[in-house]
Amino acid sequence: AVASPEDFAVMGAAILGDYKLARWVLLAVAVQRSVELRSGPAAPWQAPARTSRALQRELSEVASLKAASRELVARRHEANEVNVCALLYRVAGSSAPLSEEVATLVGAAREVVPQMKSRQLANTARATSMCGPSAPGARELARVVLERVAAEAGTWTRAEEISMASWAAVRWLEADGEVRSAARRALAALASRAAEAVEAAAHYKEVVTVAWAAAKAQATLREEVDDEERESTRRLLVALRSAPAAPSARDVATLAWACAKIRDADWRLSAEALETFETAISLASRRDFFERASPRDASQLASALATAAYDAPRLFERIHAFVADKPLDLGDASAVVWASAVVDRPPDEAVLERLLARPGAGSFFERSLLVWGAAVLGHASPGHARLAARALAALRLDRRAKPDDLRRIHQSLLALRLELDPQAFDALYLALDQDLLAKARTSWNGHRERASSARHTAVAQTLQALKAQHKVVVTVRDEYGDLYVDMLVRLPNRSKLIALEFDGPSHFCSNDPRRPLGDTLLKRRLLGARGFQVISVSYLDWDAIPYWSTMERQRYLQRKLQITETLRYRGGDLSYYSELPPETRKISRLD
Repeated sequence: AVASPEDFAVMGAAILGDYKLARWVLLAVAVQRSVELRSGPAAPWQAPARTSRALQRELSEVASLKAASRELVARRHEANEVNVCALLYRVAGSSAPLSEEVATLVGAAREVVPQMKSRQLANTARATSMCGPSAPGARELARVVLERVAAEAGTWTRAEEISMASWAAVRWLEADGEVRSAARRALAALASRAAEAVEAAAHYKEVVTVAWAAAKAQATLREEVDDEERESTRRLLVALRSAPAAPSARDVATLAWACAKIRDADWRLSAEALETFETAISLASRRDFFERASPRDASQLASALATAAYDAPRLFERIHAFVADKPLDLGDASAVVWASAVVDRPPDEAVLERLLARPGAGSFFERSLLVWGAAVLGHASPGHARLAARALAALRLDRRAKPDDLRRIHQSLLALRLELDPQAFDALYLALDQDLLAKARTSWNGHRERASSARHTAVAQTLQALKAQHKVVVTVRDEYGDLYVDMLVRLPNRSKLIALEFDGPSHFCSNDPRRPLGDTLLKRRLLGARGFQVISVSYLDWDAIPYWSTMERQRYLQRKLQITETLRYRGGDLSYYSELPPETRKISRLD
């Protein structure tokens, strides 16, 4: 702990038995120290490594961070960038308010940025992100450091430094101005370098961390992502398919989550992200995965499956069995229940009861996810519905609740109205926090503006073209009570109104485009309970018809709506009614 490199050199020579060499080493050390004494003290922050190490040992023994900061500044002729970065990192990790010390060290770090190497750059970037934009001078220091990272990341060789700098850069994406631009450039450069690192040295854990940072960036930037950033993420996704033989469960779960987030945030990367996601899922499907996994890994894997809208029934069964008797916190339990509801894979009633009974503090967001997931799964059995009702009745309004959280509560109430008998629902309604109920209803009714997609508009226009012959009356984006209907269709001689729902790719599982997601099934049940005849137009069927073929589009909707009268077109063409084939078989244009 106290020996210098010169001491080790002398001891090494002595051990080898070459005492003549030891004398020459001692002479060289004496000459070096004599030259240092004659040249006087080093310039501020430019002390040689030996002097810097001696100072670092002394600073590490100082208990007070305030005293250590003052000592460093007072002895800046004995220090260099290593001392500054080490103490800044130590101060940034402290829970005590140390704004004066942060300002002092940030100023010193700003002076030594030009002489920092990759290790110090990564440490300083992380320290500034831990301090946050409100710390004095942290924003400007982060900008300068991240600009150097962006310029030099291509030469970095240590995967640990790449992952550390990526973690720090993604935190600065939440800021604005030049530091945000520098963080974006740094992330793109680090992702490209990480793709090369995993190919060369298989530092899988660190590169997965970079993938996590890239996913966070995609989710934050969304449409702002440029081609360079997208290409660096694509290269990283491709490189991560070369997984080691036995990656850790944490790495597999994090990789699956990152791929799911990237796929959700940028449709241009959907194919690459889904392919790498399936690599992670194949690793998670191995027998030994849950032997090495923690409850957090299982919940993160479940969240990844839901975010990617990926149906993996056997994997969900294993997740449910694994978490049933594990000490999950509220966040992990809510993630598992929410994910199960998204892909409509209900756990057993006993497992759901254990998940809903998880104690511990948590946010209103987590509790709303837990309640929503249980309510959507209430169709599985009367026991599931009773458990969801109990969880909803226990919920109380939180002043920090966001509109999305409150809308989930209202939708949960709508779902339980379907599954509970009238007496049980009335009891639930009376047990609810009435302030919460009012806020949830207000948030639900205030969330009404939705833009129609091009496909949706095309279906509505085709329906309107049927009005002349068959008196089809269609209302686009109609509101019926507290539910939206994509297209409300009225046909002569039909007592029931038709709720025609156009279901795009986001309504189905990504790996099974014929299997609707949980919230889509819930909406169909809600509309059916209101007395509608619910008809779904899948994007798969609609896209199979050429956009220029008006006749074929009308014929398809004629059969969907079961209009048995013959369609007549200009020029004498006729379309006779015939039933569509079952959805288990792919529908072609000839059908």
